[in-house]
Amino acid sequence: MKDVVGLGALNVDLVYEIKRPRLNGILSERVEKGGEIVCSEEEYQFFAEFIRKVGRFVWQSGGGQAANTCYALAKWGFSTGFVGKVGRDEFGQFLRKSLEGVDTSGVSVDEESGVCLIVVDPEGERTIFVFPNANEKLELSEIDLNFVFRTRFLYFSSFAGRNGLIIQTALAQLLPPEVSLAIDIGEIYARQGLEKLKPILMRSQVVFGTEKEISLLAQEGLDGAISLLLGLGVEAVAVKRGAEGARIATQKGNFDIPARKVEVVDTTGAGDVFAAGFLAGLISGLSFESAGRLANILAAQSVTGYGRLAYPDFNFFKKALEEVAD
Repeated sequence: MKDVVGLGALNVDLVYEIKRPRLNGILSERVEKGGEIVCSEEEYQFFAEFIRKVGRFVWQSGGGQAANTCYALAKWGFSTGFVGKVGRDEFGQFLRKSLEGVDTSGVSVDEESGVCLIVVDPEGERTIFVFPNANEKLELSEIDLNFVFRTRFLYFSSFAGRNGLIIQTALAQLLPPEVSLAIDIGEIYARQGLEKLKPILMRSQVVFGTEKEISLLAQEGLDGAISLLLGLGVEAVAVKRGAEGARIATQKGNFDIPARKVEVVDTTGAGDVFAAGFLAGLISGLSFESAGRLANILAAQSVTGYGRLAYPDFNFFKKALEEVAD
């Protein structure tokens, strides 16, 4: 049995540095700073050409929220697996190799891999342009339920299209009671609204999201949105607040956790490391509050480099776990 199995989009992240004034022009007309947009093939070609002209390419990395989370957990010695879809292209081969330590036998193959163009401004804030490709082609019939259900946590992150959410909704309803469910809603799912995600949320132990995403999901202020989620039976809402730290809201009360001061290089994937740290804490027997403190320490370390380069290693994780132990 695994500790965590992830199910979500699997993309190649192509990271570019770009000066803010250049992003304030034609790109910002389509997506706000720190936001995420799903592109058609035509839009992707347009954005890619523009970003390559005005930006500086700095890194290629495996990406996708659940994939990043499973990769981080594997680095810390946890047993993880991943379910998703890649292409038969070079990116597909790269993505499998990028999930070192993760069981990828649940990854199926289509024609062309998903790509994320990530623009990082001078403050380290990232804006994402998503071209889903193979992620849109995943089918429930391709998923081995024994692989998915033999885990302590099943962890969902968002897909750009309808198919992924349909699959996740079906799996949430089939999930054995002994398996815990966690989801990072992301901006794409937040736009779907509370009613669309309710079958998943009602089965979830933990819900992750930024303050903006959680408020957008429930069409409420943060406090009201948290109350609605807890009212559905969610045990913990983990609110990722970037430089302001995190809020862990539970049935027994809220815990605000200040951010650690670090030199920010790239915030890409920081929320995924936060989710990994939180799940690692729960699996290790920590309370929700202590799991949040652990997640904050690990996420702060992850922003000191590009992509997965600065993800904390096993030794860093062990020291952080000792620091926050109940």
